[in-house]
Amino acid sequence: MARGRMISKAISLDEKVGALSDDTARLLFTWMIPHLDCEGRMYGEAQVFKSIVAPRRNYSAKKVEKYLVELEKFGLIDRYTINGNAYISVKNFEKHQIGLQKDKEAQSQIPPFTPELIQSKDRVTLIQEKRSLREENKEIYKEKSLNKNNYGEFKNILLTEDELKKLNNRLGVAKTDDLVERLSAYKKSKGKVYKDDYATILNWSRRDASNNKPNPRSLPKEYAPDGS
Repeated sequence: MARGRMISKAISLDEKVGALSDDTARLLFTWMIPHLDCEGRMYGEAQVFKSIVAPRRNYSAKKVEKYLVELEKFGLIDRYTINGNAYISVKNFEKHQIGLQKDKEAQSQIPPFTPELIQSKDRVTLIQEKRSLREENKEIYKEKSLNKNNYGEFKNILLTEDELKKLNNRLGVAKTDDLVERLSAYKKSKGKVYKDDYATILNWSRRDASNNKPNPRSLPKEYAPDGS
């Protein structure tokens, strides 16, 4: 790695740099540049980043992480994870490194960034998000494979015939229909997926019963449980 990097005076007029929340964010971004390898990459885990870029500054890893998230949000860096290791790639690195001679430097030991490795706000990679969605779809398919039928206005309530019969016997047909329709509309509007709609309907019925239970203190004296 070279002993330093070019920091163009254009950085003072850069809108993204100027929009950062404070001078600490700008300092970390500026101090990071000399530590980049010939491809504009470095390690991106907050504690490691801090030990390389600002070892003498009294910043917590949590604070550094907040600023790294901000730098990514403003499009100054890409952060990505490969095999559990976090990395940073600075955007437009070569554009500002006039005279960069990669052939005279050691090759980068950090794997390159690719768009599918972009971290989402909760630091879960897009690949992990897709995997999570696949698992969710498997769960839904599993529910359908257990001879469950679709009920409700939006056909998104999964119940077996036996479960529907139990609900009708326990809650009454009218109450069951009401809960099925309410749950169907709720799942549709919120994008919710429950592991078991039968159990959810039972829980909702208990909640309704609890909410409708009269408060003894509000009853006339002759109707109070202890008659007092």
